[in-house]
Amino acid sequence: MHVGMVFQDPEAQLVAYTVEDEVAFGLENLCLERAEMEQRITRALREVGLADQRQKAEK
Repeated sequence: MHVGMVFQDPEAQLVAYTVEDEVAFGLENLCLERAEMEQRITRALREVGLADQRQKAEK
């Protein structure tokens, strides 16, 4: 699996304070239940090798 992201202005496109909140943003827009969101966030971060960065604050 490969994931890529390109921002023209990264500072203007990050919407949340932590990595977890950033991942949750799209799921919240889908109106998913919190339990389902938690499972998807955990799985997604694990799959891209960022599980240990879950609570890291964005700068």
